[in-house]
Amino acid sequence: MNQATNITQTIEFTVENGILTETIIEKGQKIQFHKFTTYCKDVQGTSKEANPRKQDISKKNKVANKIRETLLDPEISFHTRNKGITYFAEDIEVQDLGNGTSTVKIFFADPSSQGSVDGGHTELVILDEIGNYPEWKKVNIEVMTGIKSPFTHVSIAESRNTGTQVTAETLDELSGMHDILKNHLSNTSFGDRVSYKQNEHKEDGKNLTITLIKKFYETFNIRDYADKDPKGVYSSNQGVINKYRKEYEEHGNTTGNVYEKMKYISPDIFKLTYYIHKNFKDLYNKHGKGNFLANKCADFKEGSRKELVLFGQTDEYLDYKVPNGLLFLALSGFRQFLTEDKHGYYAWKFDIFESEKQEELLKVIFEILASGMRNHDNNPQSVGKDAMLWQLVRTQVLMKAYMSQWL
Repeated sequence: MNQATNITQTIEFTVENGILTETIIEKGQKIQFHKFTTYCKDVQGTSKEANPRKQDISKKNKVANKIRETLLDPEISFHTRNKGITYFAEDIEVQDLGNGTSTVKIFFADPSSQGSVDGGHTELVILDEIGNYPEWKKVNIEVMTGIKSPFTHVSIAESRNTGTQVTAETLDELSGMHDILKNHLSNTSFGDRVSYKQNEHKEDGKNLTITLIKKFYETFNIRDYADKDPKGVYSSNQGVINKYRKEYEEHGNTTGNVYEKMKYISPDIFKLTYYIHKNFKDLYNKHGKGNFLANKCADFKEGSRKELVLFGQTDEYLDYKVPNGLLFLALSGFRQFLTEDKHGYYAWKFDIFESEKQEELLKVIFEILASGMRNHDNNPQSVGKDAMLWQLVRTQVLMKAYMSQWL
């Protein structure tokens, strides 16, 4: 092992039945596989950042319960019924103690890419039940060293986690693709409430997903939606995920990436979304001359906590629901007022938050939106899928801006 390597954790196992080692060369990387069986009591906690899924070992989790049942049963072996734990590691050291027994030391240097990449539930259940299972219980261990490429990390992690589907946003997070958005969100009041990996939303305070954030960015994409509308963005998770991946693969973190182009207007996207979402009912009633709460889709119940106000405080709730089709349609009207500056970043053609301008634009948008609801029997899904309504919002707000000489 390179002595200059900064080792952050070392774990040690006793092995009585030998170690199987295999070496392969892949994409310039010398990857070594080490497999052995050891005692459960020797298992130690390691970083879970390299694992595509967040582990949930609560009593509600069926996977964890099955592992726990097998581990605690004094009549059956554990390692014959559980695939074990897989680690990505910096290095491994084996010391022969004689009589077929060895000591195995595993070294970790980077918690973000090394640790238990598969079998995280197994590791956590074993640690959770220390002292409750027979000491003779064993677990299968596999250690991989020599993996340098983050994309190889993700590819292997994805392949190993086949028992339950790993979300695409989790794999993108492990690949480092979210660095652009993390940078944009770092100075917001809600950045620490955004989940990037599977099951992260179950943690305290994680009430926004990175996929939802991507949808708002796409709604303001003037490169791909200059003369057409992002009509399907709000309802297609996979579509926006694929689009984001393509941008990253082709442009990385440069300003060629349409998401990076929105760096300086992203706070405005969140501010505008917050305002429209929080005041949706009042805007609809005032400009659309209707009663939004009378619509079945609003699911109104006075005093209830129906929906968290997007990008607001953690205690800001609406007592009604705002369908995504209506919210994204309303937001899309402001895309027309973006331009690209000489540095490749998006900027506003005029101040959309100037009180009079914003009010006039929202009047146009909500008149169209409310009319669309009436024409579609108050069905928000039909409104959100109506291409003519999206086109009408786009053209009418533009006409309003020109007639008012804002452009």
